[in-house]
Amino acid sequence: MREPLDNLKISRIFGSSSNSRTCFSAAKDLIAYAASGGVVVAQLDFDTQQIIKQRFFCASSKSLRQESHSPTNIAKDYYGLIKPEHSISIKGDTWNDSDEASEKAVTIGSDLSPARCSPSKIKDRIKDISCLCFSADAKFLIVGETGHQPRILLYSMAPDSNDFPVFVIHQHSYGISQLQFHPDDSTIFTSLGLINDGFLHIWKLSTNSIRLVASNKNSTIVLGLNWYKDSALVTYGVRQIKVWKFENTNNTANNKLTIPRTRTAIKGKNIVLGTLIESTFIDSEWLRDDQLLFLTDSRQVVLYQNGSLISLYELEGDKQYDNILVDWDNDKLWFSYDEYVDSIPLTHVLNHQERLRPGSGSSSIRGASPIKNNLFDQKFVDTEASVRDTHKILMMKLVTNKTVLFCTSKGEISIINETIKPISNPSLNDIKVFKKINNDLAVLCSKKGDIKLFDGTKLSKYELDISDLSSDEEITSLDFSVNENYFVVGDSTGKLSVYKDNVCEYQSKVHSAAINGIQIYEKDAFKIVITISRDRTMNFIELRAGEWNICETVKDNKGNIIQLEMCDNKLYTISSDRTVSCYRIDIVDNTLNVSKETILSVKNSPLRLQLTNSDIIVSRSDKTMQIFDKTSNSTPRLLRLLDDQGDGILVNHFYVNADSDQILCSSSLDKTIRCFSYTTGKCLNQYYAHADPVVGMTTVANKFVTVTGNGCLFSWEIRPEEEADEISGKLLDLSSSYSSKNTNTIVSAPSTPVRNPKPFSPVRLQHPTPASSPLKKESPLTTKKRGIIPSNQLKSNLNKPQDILSSLRQLRISLVNEEQIDNIDEIRKEVSLIHNLIEPHEHILQKFGDELVQLIESKINT
Repeated sequence: MREPLDNLKISRIFGSSSNSRTCFSAAKDLIAYAASGGVVVAQLDFDTQQIIKQRFFCASSKSLRQESHSPTNIAKDYYGLIKPEHSISIKGDTWNDSDEASEKAVTIGSDLSPARCSPSKIKDRIKDISCLCFSADAKFLIVGETGHQPRILLYSMAPDSNDFPVFVIHQHSYGISQLQFHPDDSTIFTSLGLINDGFLHIWKLSTNSIRLVASNKNSTIVLGLNWYKDSALVTYGVRQIKVWKFENTNNTANNKLTIPRTRTAIKGKNIVLGTLIESTFIDSEWLRDDQLLFLTDSRQVVLYQNGSLISLYELEGDKQYDNILVDWDNDKLWFSYDEYVDSIPLTHVLNHQERLRPGSGSSSIRGASPIKNNLFDQKFVDTEASVRDTHKILMMKLVTNKTVLFCTSKGEISIINETIKPISNPSLNDIKVFKKINNDLAVLCSKKGDIKLFDGTKLSKYELDISDLSSDEEITSLDFSVNENYFVVGDSTGKLSVYKDNVCEYQSKVHSAAINGIQIYEKDAFKIVITISRDRTMNFIELRAGEWNICETVKDNKGNIIQLEMCDNKLYTISSDRTVSCYRIDIVDNTLNVSKETILSVKNSPLRLQLTNSDIIVSRSDKTMQIFDKTSNSTPRLLRLLDDQGDGILVNHFYVNADSDQILCSSSLDKTIRCFSYTTGKCLNQYYAHADPVVGMTTVANKFVTVTGNGCLFSWEIRPEEEADEISGKLLDLSSSYSSKNTNTIVSAPSTPVRNPKPFSPVRLQHPTPASSPLKKESPLTTKKRGIIPSNQLKSNLNKPQDILSSLRQLRISLVNEEQIDNIDEIRKEVSLIHNLIEPHEHILQKFGDELVQLIESKINT
């Protein structure tokens, strides 16, 4: 892949990391679900029953924290929400000023403040997504996080909106468990913290701000919440249902809610459960007017109305029901259990409800047996499927009057119309192996042997039954021969299995410990499987006369052999004994001959190995990369990659594009994907997409691919040059911001702010890398020699980079129009200095800066 990698955009996301119903949401033809560090919003076509478009929304953990304000020069999107250049942060009671001592927070005063969080070193890590919710009109999306100082992120779904959050709310501690928009008013939403936080908040959204209007403390275990009438909501969970009401001067549900300007307390009242006191309420559905239906863990459907539980209906059998869904138009009550979806007539349920009286004994009379709809009484997986394939339905949603959408715990999204139609395949959980087979194919494998192939455009399941894998064994390595259809698998016990056309033709325990790597070597008529292991040995298993046998064992290493790579009949390995070994493989007189050519010393424990045409690159545990020349024994070059704080990065996975002088890397600490110059180590760009450790990155079919352990595969592609030019122009024009150009394609344009979040602040620079010494960090730039541009020419403040850019644009216009400008030499020095300050981001502003300098030079020469 020769194209530059410092201008990537996400083209498509495969898989989901949603593990609860709160991480799914649907409205109209949109469905949102969590995918590692962000949220995928997919647009559905109900006619073709396919996903026709994706957008990815992700918030960096290092977003700018700025005061909430309503400047008149900020543009608005199609839905009327402002489009700021950066997310507007609202810092509430839980924000600790010691985390950002240099900035003042927009504080929302309250006497109901939960415990404050103390400063933490992990505050900049991307947080896990715990819940999300669409507004009823699908105009807005709110996302809740869990972890240190969690945030509520509000996104606009307008076609011209930014793909980073418009508002970032710091109000909860520990995490957010529930988020819900009001069903009739998309400007009202509620948030509930985890049990450690426990606060229930109601928020009011306006065009340019968000205001907290009501709060109260909740001390019970809540499994869900639902709006009830226009100014009340219901929380339910373990042995409790509670109704919360807040002051609302306009009680007409058909109109926009009128929220008082002052913040009030939400009034909560527990519902008397009577005989249901031992029940756990796991789901609820709005029925009509002032009625709600609740589902309990004891297979009961309970009707709630006007402050009390009035009747119940018992579902048949001993199944564990998870969800209910009311479909008035088709007279159905949908419910799910395990992998089943079923329905019964809704009127039948309501007509056979048994009346409840507070304090009465539990009734033993059951309602009449439900009438099942056989069309939907089917299982989604084969009845003989293994235990690891079982999954349950997390969420059901009525998206049209004839279509029900549901999502499973394995990330599968399906719709029920007249038949059950999957529209996205299940994800792979606990991915252990991700390996590139050739330029057009890569393979993914979970710990338990579920295998999928990726060809750059689709992710398809590979049918291979690894039946001999016990519960305490897991897949650790594999390789695949496309031409011969050989699939070789190694596990954690040292057992090797060779499959030909999905039939196991060889299985043996070739190592005494886990197999760390497998390579199929084919030359002429020879077929050899090479394995490396934690037991410090390397085995060569040869296929001869239709049988596989170990023909040679190498025991040169004194430590765990971590990785192997092959190039030009040479085998390279890295070992925990701090060595890189090179072996030459030859076929002499119809016999395999393995000879050790070179052994290279690595100063610290190696983590990862990659080969290019001329180099051997090894990442080390001391946050340094050691680069050897393949053809010479010269002193290796050291490369130290730094983050935007000037600290070294522990590189767990990386990909080098030597033709473009670039290296992409990821770290298991902050999960950020960064692009550096391979020669100098200067940071060129960074991308936010992952909240989980990356298990592999490579190129497949001219697309850059990253995979996380939770089963999410991100396919990246090069952003077109004209698109980059558009971003550059819009950065200079502060009245607008970047939006997708290709709104009619299958996926939207870049989904996450990929530029440095503080592009104009003083930056740390690195010296170019000498051939024999590591990169060294230089102190940040000081302000002693910056000077001031003459006020009569550039009315700017160095603390406001947007003013500098606006002034420079005006200066360029003046130069083009050949207007008279004084002190041109002094201005030239100032422009050169500003150009140096923003040099790390010259891939955005180079064209602008070069043209401006040329205009000044021509002015001086004349």
